[in-house]
Amino acid sequence: FNPDGSPDTSFSGDGWRRMDVDGGTDMFYGLHRLDSGLILASGQTQDTGVTQESALVRFNSNGSTDTSFATNGIFTREMGDNDLARNLTVLPDGRIVLIGYSGISPNRDGYVMLLDEDGSLDASFDTDGIAELDLGGDETLIDVLRQPDGKLLVAGGANSADGTDLCISRYLLDGSLDPDFGTDGT
Repeated sequence: FNPDGSPDTSFSGDGWRRMDVDGGTDMFYGLHRLDSGLILASGQTQDTGVTQESALVRFNSNGSTDTSFATNGIFTREMGDNDLARNLTVLPDGRIVLIGYSGISPNRDGYVMLLDEDGSLDASFDTDGIAELDLGGDETLIDVLRQPDGKLLVAGGANSADGTDLCISRYLLDGSLDPDFGTDGT
């Protein structure tokens, strides 16, 4: 949008961009604009069946897909029956932290992914680029914040037999929970 709220027609010709990733329903939940003008959008893609995958798309500032990122500009990952990339942040070195959850309630697990600038998983983070948060119930991660010391705070909810609790965990950049935060990092 322009400062006055009108559509910025330099973006995709009319100010908006529609995406069809896999023939089904696609939704974006998180956005991040890089200093270079590139735009990252996190969310979920569903094929024409029922497979739901976490998705991250990188757009050029004009609204076109940045085909140098991941596979033709789109990173997708299926870990369970219902995956969703809820939000993201970008580290000073350009790596991307993607958070969300995987699975169907009441057995969802939260996840934190670390991707290199090119959209590939960074294996230095929890050996495969993905750290799962499983506290024994239903965990969903909604937001992520990089602290000045580089540690990652992730926030969401955790359901158990006692109800739903707010949940904040802190991760180190190797993908492990920070033992100096809360109880074992949560």
